[in-house]
Amino acid sequence: MIEKNQITSKEKNVKDHDSFAIFMVCGGYFFYTVMETILKYLVTELPIAQITTTMNAVSLALLFGLIWKKYGFKGFKFPRSKLYILYLLFFIPAPFLDMKSLEILPLTEYYPIIFMTPLLLVFASFFILKEPLELMKIVMILIGLLGVFIVIQGNFTEQWLGALYAMLLVMCLVGEALCLRKMKHRPSAIKIAFYPSLIVMLVYMPFAVSGFQPPTHFQWGLLIACGVAVFLGRIGVIIGYTYATKTDIVASYNYTQIIWGILFGYLVFEHIPSASTLIGATLIIYAGLYTTLFTIRKKRQVWPLQ
Repeated sequence: MIEKNQITSKEKNVKDHDSFAIFMVCGGYFFYTVMETILKYLVTELPIAQITTTMNAVSLALLFGLIWKKYGFKGFKFPRSKLYILYLLFFIPAPFLDMKSLEILPLTEYYPIIFMTPLLLVFASFFILKEPLELMKIVMILIGLLGVFIVIQGNFTEQWLGALYAMLLVMCLVGEALCLRKMKHRPSAIKIAFYPSLIVMLVYMPFAVSGFQPPTHFQWGLLIACGVAVFLGRIGVIIGYTYATKTDIVASYNYTQIIWGILFGYLVFEHIPSASTLIGATLIIYAGLYTTLFTIRKKRQVWPLQ
């Protein structure tokens, strides 16, 4: 009886852990959508390097205050981990790829491509993290790829470069997530997020200074809001991925962005998704959500490849 109670308690703790992880990831992706909506506007007004430097400076200031208050000077010790350094290398090109793809693609076509991230993450986790990969997951990955091709085929000749930037961004996001999952001794979320903001700011700063354009008061407000949004998004996603018991549990919640992406795209930019975009996005979302449900339902029959 005692052993049964212990098992029940352990299962409850795991469930609570994963519920908290899902909540944080959903919140993180919401703020990322806010950030990307602001960036979509700013990239037509200001240089990419200037935007990247400013918003990471704002995020860095917030992270610095949190770390100093919670940990003091010791909180700024650089994590001695090859995986963390690899995480930084994946992180550095991400802002440039993100803004270049946003500059070219409407939000309604940007998000379906970015939504390949959780599907490819599940696939990569099989090889890198040795997590189980079932036949149906492979089928869903292929359906997701089909959805991407349907989304981009309509305007491929005009927007192929934006799609390429977005796919390269997806590779960086998958790499970041794998590094976070593989770290055995992870620092806290705010410590993980501090050095990426610092290094990205330092890398882009020389280009920002050389091509500086004085922002208007309104643009300054958007830049600061963007920095706060990226700070909240980064913290939420990092906490979610580090608290989740398995990558699959939180990976597909990236799809919550489609709700906000379509809404913000319509309200701010009057982007109305085409029929091919809706069909492709539906296939991608279906594939991702099915992958999640397939993973967490214990009674579903699976066909392991291992």
